[in-house]
Amino acid sequence: MTIDDLLIQESFRDDKVESVKRNDVEGKALVTFDGYMEWDEDSDAKVYQMLILYDPVYKEVKAMKVYGFNLQSVCDHVDEYGFVYWNQIIHYMTDFDSFPQTLLLLTPASLLDDII
Repeated sequence: MTIDDLLIQESFRDDKVESVKRNDVEGKALVTFDGYMEWDEDSDAKVYQMLILYDPVYKEVKAMKVYGFNLQSVCDHVDEYGFVYWNQIIHYMTDFDSFPQTLLLLTPASLLDDII
């Protein structure tokens, strides 16, 4: 999935996006929500910021770093479905001991550097 596809998804439009700071040269986008974004109606996860890393040339999303509260339910979602925002997740790393809580989600595009 490309960064453009990700940012126009229904879940981002429905929630209050306060700002999107995007740098296509470095392949980074920081999405800040007005207050927080609820992960879904069945989850108690509250996401207030996401750092999205993507390939600067192909625009494919490589990783998403999620900042928020109660992120264990996001991990449970990935374990059950293997997708987040229609991005396949091949691996994730948590840091629930820090404040804020963080979760790094890696997509198959994170292997792109090995292919090129």
